[in-house]
Amino acid sequence: MDISEAIRCCLARRTLRKVVPVERYGEEGGRLQVFFLANDEIRVWVSNIGLLSPDHPSRMGYPKKPDTTE
Repeated sequence: MDISEAIRCCLARRTLRKVVPVERYGEEGGRLQVFFLANDEIRVWVSNIGLLSPDHPSRMGYPKKPDTTE
């Protein structure tokens, strides 16, 4: 990939506007956690549980690095 392709792919600024539901949370509230996913999907959680915990409501964990070997 040359530099112009990299800029078009990864460095160009974009602005998207999207209305998404906030997943249910308890009366205690928590920290707002926004997950930016592939295909311009967004999920929003309110939780004090860390993402690495198996008790996190998303059950997503940290994303894995893509395999860049060809």
